[in-house]
Amino acid sequence: MAFTTMTGSVSNHQAIVGDVPALDATGFKELLDKAAEDIVAFINSTLLVELEENTVGVSAAEKIGSGAISGVTGTTVRDQISSLKAQIAAVALGAIPDGTLTETQMADDMKKDITGGVVSVNTYLSDASFSTRRDINMHTTYIMGGLI
Repeated sequence: MAFTTMTGSVSNHQAIVGDVPALDATGFKELLDKAAEDIVAFINSTLLVELEENTVGVSAAEKIGSGAISGVTGTTVRDQISSLKAQIAAVALGAIPDGTLTETQMADDMKKDITGGVVSVNTYLSDASFSTRRDINMHTTYIMGGLI
């Protein structure tokens, strides 16, 4: 799950022994510049390539950890996005996750009864007046589609 770590040394200047290097000014500058060049090369040729990867199984989003989010599963950016996508798809298909439908979101005639439970569809239908069985079926389908 991790990105490639730079393993090359950027401590080139520490190879100099003593207070006076045995290099001329150009050689000394090249030695000091090599660390920066190595870092830039690693970023451009390795790290950025990994960050731009979008193949499932090796994408950057699968390598970037993410803290816990209430109601969302996963420990990586990709896992959490997948969890959110599944929740959105469930809502779009009419499935409401358990515990997310509150009384304020329900129509007045579907709110909790005195005992605290949701009024059953059968009770609701028996209290309503319908002229035909077709009306009952259509109304039941509407209610069930809105609650499930």
